[in-house]
Amino acid sequence: MSSVPRMRIHHLSCGTLCPVGGRLMSERKSRPLRGALACHCLLIEAGQRLILVDTGLGLLDMGNRRMDRFFRFQCKPLVTPEQTAVRQVQRL
Repeated sequence: MSSVPRMRIHHLSCGTLCPVGGRLMSERKSRPLRGALACHCLLIEAGQRLILVDTGLGLLDMGNRRMDRFFRFQCKPLVTPEQTAVRQVQRL
């Protein structure tokens, strides 16, 4: 019978989406008109393996090459290179 490796779970914030409709997502009735939703990801260390649950916004998303104009307008994604999962894993 194989044993289950010891696991550590890291919580990563890999960017923010600021969609139109902030008043609908918050108890505040004043501005802002946009919400703030975290791209919350999990990194699981299981023995020598790393398991990434969701990736959030990545380096290729930074230049808006993979996101169309409508998505960028509606969700207004915010991310810095340091917030991407790949950079956070490198810092561990």
